[in-house]
Amino acid sequence: MKKILILLFLLVPLLASAQYWYIVDAMNMDRGYGWEGWNKCKSNNIRVFTDEKSNVKIFTQNTVSTYRTLGDYQYQEEDNGDVTLSWKCVTESGEICKLSMIYYSGAVTVILITEHKRLSFAYNMTPDPM
Repeated sequence: MKKILILLFLLVPLLASAQYWYIVDAMNMDRGYGWEGWNKCKSNNIRVFTDEKSNVKIFTQNTVSTYRTLGDYQYQEEDNGDVTLSWKCVTESGEICKLSMIYYSGAVTVILITEHKRLSFAYNMTPDPM
């Protein structure tokens, strides 16, 4: 019994880690002139991974973009229950940027916005049921 409890206590942190996978179903882009409009993505074409430190990796067919967290979040809750988390990050090429995740109350989708100096992307995501 003692061995089962020890095994359980060792495995629970691994299973309950704050790592999430998302599937992107639509994408929007701003090249400095305003948002262009949502474009549907092919099934499983773009996937997003977030870890317990809020580092983010965006996987497309040809590339992997990595965003490493540089600090604490800014938390904002709207009257309707929507929550926005924002934080500074750095890309693998050393560019400082900002990430925001918007959680809509009562909805399954999450919006991830990556803001660079001249280019921003918005990803409409749903949790991957893996």
